[in-house]
Amino acid sequence: AFERRPPRLPSEDRVLEMEHRGRALLAAAGYDRYEVSAYARAARRCRHNLNYWQFGDYLGVGAGAHGKVTHADPLRVERRMKTRSPRTYIETAGTPTGVGIQPLTVPREIGAEFLLNALRLVDGVPEQWFADRTGQPLEIIAAERRIGLERGWLADVPGRLQATPAGFALLNRLLELFV
Repeated sequence: AFERRPPRLPSEDRVLEMEHRGRALLAAAGYDRYEVSAYARAARRCRHNLNYWQFGDYLGVGAGAHGKVTHADPLRVERRMKTRSPRTYIETAGTPTGVGIQPLTVPREIGAEFLLNALRLVDGVPEQWFADRTGQPLEIIAAERRIGLERGWLADVPGRLQATPAGFALLNRLLELFV
C-alpha cells in the first residue's frame, strides 16, 4: 500500500524536531545513546549488534541470511550469503552452492567496511582495531582521516577512531570520505 500511495513525509525541520524530542524522552527515561540508532540503559547494550559494529564475525542461518567470517592466517575477510528463496535454500543446504562467498580483498574496501561499522558507535573504537581486524595499516586512511579531523567530523582523541557529534549527524558524509 505504501508503494502505491506513499504517505506525505514531514518536512526536514519537523523530522529534526521529532528526533530531538525522541532523544530527550529517551534520556529522561535513563537511556543513553551508544550507537547512531540505538539507546540503552546502563549495562544493557545489545551485545549481538555491538559484535557487528565492532567488525566481529557472525553466522547467517536460514534463507536470505548473511554472515561474516574472518580467517586468521593470513587475515582475510569473507561475506557469506544464503539464497533468499526458501525452496532453493532447502534444496542447496549443505552443498557448496548453498552459500555464496564474497571475499573482501581490496584493502580500501575492507577498511571502509570496518569504518562503516565502527564509526556508528558513540565511543568509537581503539584505532589499533583497524589494523587488527582489517589486516591493513592505519596509514592507508591517513589522508581521509585528516580531512575528517579538519571538517570537525572525527574526534581528535589519541588512540581512537571516533566521530564527533557533528560527524555523527552527518555520518553518511563522513563515511563517504573512506569509500
